[in-house]
Amino acid sequence: MQIDRDVLLKAITLPFSVVDQKAYPPILNNVLINISNGEMLIYGTDSETDITTKTKLDSLLSEEIMAVVNAKKLYEIVKSLEKGSVVKLSYKEDGRKLTLSSGKSKFNLLSESHDDFPSQQQGDGIHVTIKGKEFNEILDFVMASMPSNDARYYLNGVYLNFIEGDDINTYSYDCVATDGYRLSFASSLSKMIIYDKLPSVIIPQKAVHIIKRLLSAYNDDFELSITNDNVSMLIGDTRITSKIIDGKYPSYSNVMLQPKFEVKVQRQQLLKFIQQAGVIGNLNISKAITLHFKDGVIIMSCENHTEKAEIVADVIEKDESQNLDLDLYVVVNYVFLSDLLRSFNSEIVTFGLVDSGSSISIIDNKDYKAILMPIIK
Repeated sequence: MQIDRDVLLKAITLPFSVVDQKAYPPILNNVLINISNGEMLIYGTDSETDITTKTKLDSLLSEEIMAVVNAKKLYEIVKSLEKGSVVKLSYKEDGRKLTLSSGKSKFNLLSESHDDFPSQQQGDGIHVTIKGKEFNEILDFVMASMPSNDARYYLNGVYLNFIEGDDINTYSYDCVATDGYRLSFASSLSKMIIYDKLPSVIIPQKAVHIIKRLLSAYNDDFELSITNDNVSMLIGDTRITSKIIDGKYPSYSNVMLQPKFEVKVQRQQLLKFIQQAGVIGNLNISKAITLHFKDGVIIMSCENHTEKAEIVADVIEKDESQNLDLDLYVVVNYVFLSDLLRSFNSEIVTFGLVDSGSSISIIDNKDYKAILMPIIK
């Protein structure tokens, strides 16, 4: 069987990315290659997350192959071949050898028994169609607050909460991530028709990163299905299935305080001034920055044990709706604040303020919202 090197590399890359080279049992170091009926399926798993890519082949008369080979070796071999070259694949069942040849190069890879390779996670879940472009934008936003290795295991991912609409069988969804210090929240504008109630799920951060990678090159609708144990998405010709985090997610609505004051701010300009102050604040363990809202400007100050930076940032929008008579201090982590500001796309964002001891909210014109807890001195 022949296949273009670039097509084969693309089909291998995602299944290889999910494989843990130190996994136990060692069979998980491999990927399964299944070629039949003019299609090639490549499947990799770490027992928590499965990825399967499907590639249409030029000929329905392609040799049937079922091989389980080392993922890293296969990936490195194909990657090393010349771009645009043709790769020939063949398999000897008796010797359990997968042969790859291209030009003057030839490789024989030992295949494990496919009967020993873990089967894919299955389930007759509830299915729904999601708009890919919108979900990609929402994920991109909320990931700014997603932790990677929090002791509170239920926070290490993104919470997907389906909300029943006013019309029968219509749903939207909330997407939330938090590390306890900051929280990012966005709701879908599009409505979905669902005939069964969808459970809310926590998608692990490893799966979230893979989904985001897939959606970065895919703007069409995709299929999502949920069972009691896993969540599965068919994005183009790639299916990712992940076990969900079994835990109770915090009630995110409880931290969304009603602000007493709202201030519209030029996001990019504010971010630039925060980075300037951070040169001094970076030596401070708490990474604290004081934001003093006063007389229509924000006076920012950062200090360490010997130095101090103070910047008067004229970044507040001057219009009739603004309350420019504020005199309010808020102390926050400037690294967290910078990350949240970068996650927005709008040039103008609105800061919601209560008092010096309360969280601040940041919201844009899409109603994407971020919450940042204060540092109490």
